[in-house]
Amino acid sequence: MLKYYAELLTQINVLCVYIEESRADFSDSTINVKILKGALLVERGCSKYNLPIPLINPDLEKLPNISIHDNFVEIRIRLKQSNRFNETNILMEAEPKWSATYLRTIGEFSFNCGNCRAKLINKNRVSSINAMPSEMWAELMEFWHCHKPGSVISDSGLRYGNLKPRKGTIILGFYYVLFHPLSFETMEKEDEETIACANCGFPIGVVTKNGSNWKVHNWNLLLAKPGELKLEYFPPYIYAYSILLDMINSNGTRFVRIKNLLIWIFGTGVTVTLAEHIYENSMKIMYMSDEGDIVHWIEAAKQQSIEYMEDLPDLVLSDTKSVLEKTNECLPDSCKLFENWKIGFLPND
Repeated sequence: MLKYYAELLTQINVLCVYIEESRADFSDSTINVKILKGALLVERGCSKYNLPIPLINPDLEKLPNISIHDNFVEIRIRLKQSNRFNETNILMEAEPKWSATYLRTIGEFSFNCGNCRAKLINKNRVSSINAMPSEMWAELMEFWHCHKPGSVISDSGLRYGNLKPRKGTIILGFYYVLFHPLSFETMEKEDEETIACANCGFPIGVVTKNGSNWKVHNWNLLLAKPGELKLEYFPPYIYAYSILLDMINSNGTRFVRIKNLLIWIFGTGVTVTLAEHIYENSMKIMYMSDEGDIVHWIEAAKQQSIEYMEDLPDLVLSDTKSVLEKTNECLPDSCKLFENWKIGFLPND
């Protein structure tokens, strides 16, 4: 199977395609490229490759540029200015996998326990489905409602800081479902901090800091949709994706140490083709997992600001590493490394 990788560099209006081939394979053949709807047709002698690409009906500025290297072929396709992309909008508007909008449109549904599959939240017991502002907006609200001694805190600030959904209302965050403790008898409080499935006792979430709400983590749930026998799973790494996105939004963070993983958020809102699958709104991540390499880089890069995240659940960290390794493995060998950094992607779904 031909190994290739395509990335839409929307900020400079270029689509780059890297095909893993040796120079010898191309020595006696001319390469021709045709852009079809959502695909790139590469012809070399008698061989033809139809490669899915993240581009439909491209508006080209000039003919593709083809470069043959020792072990790969690079095809660069420049798009017209009309395709320019605004990364800030992607940062602000990224939709959760299980968003309020999505759940409102699929009809009857239920959230089931990820351990015993018992129904925990049934659509017919839900009176309202709302979206939760991102963690970044929470920080902004705190900033906007800061006040001098003696001043009056606005009602809106109080309401936001003490968010209390009505019984039967669910609020969808990027990686959790928030609701009033008396909304669903299918869940119970295991201790002062933990929420569990009432059927099997499996821990599924936490009590919020003010004690007024329950928050169930999506990776402990399975989504049952009408007409589908297979339950939908929520990948734990989406939690890491959400936290990293909020870090970028709130303070421009690019380097993050997560326990034994150092990551460099190299790009956001990236559209990429890996193993013939197109992923939109992904993060392009450079990462290190060797402790020696991490310590050496941190010591040598003292001018870089590094955020530390030590409280990420082990399950989430393990899944995040797994996704990075799998996406790295899909890349042509020439695209897998940058110095001591491995290159991978975190998709948004």
